[in-house]
Amino acid sequence: MINKKITSGMVAGAFMLLSSVGHSFAIFDLTDIDVTVEENITFNDTTGHWDYQYTLVNNSKDTCVALCDDTIGGIPADQVSLDSSDPIIEFYVPYFDDYGLTNTFSPTDWTYTTTTDDLFGLGSGAGALVWSTELFNGLYGGDSLSGFGYSSVHGPGKGPFGVDFAFSNSYVGDPGIPASPSAIAAGITPYNPGPVASVPEPTTLLLLLSGIAGLLMSRFKMTKEAREAIA
Repeated sequence: MINKKITSGMVAGAFMLLSSVGHSFAIFDLTDIDVTVEENITFNDTTGHWDYQYTLVNNSKDTCVALCDDTIGGIPADQVSLDSSDPIIEFYVPYFDDYGLTNTFSPTDWTYTTTTDDLFGLGSGAGALVWSTELFNGLYGGDSLSGFGYSSVHGPGKGPFGVDFAFSNSYVGDPGIPASPSAIAAGITPYNPGPVASVPEPTTLLLLLSGIAGLLMSRFKMTKEAREAIA
């Protein structure tokens, strides 16, 4: 179950600033949300599944929301932008029962679960795959975190993602998710992730090497015969 935390971010921002700049009373809050998901989606020839890996990037900023006439290091508080002290503690993507998921994994100190809650309002039996952590292990502004992922029998489609901050509202973006029949029925559009980086099976690799060796031997034989004809 997703815990939506809609309380003000002012308390966390003010505490951070007062503890590091003792003479300043300016209050900062998360006002500039900038969260992206970098995806790495490849087809695995060995398993016949698609491997999905996500990196969560948090470039969100805190800006002054009260007592902004104060200065910080001689700079007016309303001109200062700080890496957000309000961490991301939940990251989630849509989930459908026909994803055929295997090998779901999480970063260190994060855990995952699935919920039947339709957090994105997609319908068609949509739920969510949720990664979560405790406050002090959250992803703060200026940082990134990899290690989210899973495997699916389905190739990708463009679907939403969501994050929850510890002290403020949620945010939604759009990484690739499995384009299963249920996901497509819910409006997820399949797409081509680009050149598929797959590892050849041993037998395929052996045939390829044998073919190259044969070409090299043929060329060597032709060159030898040409030399003998000239001699």
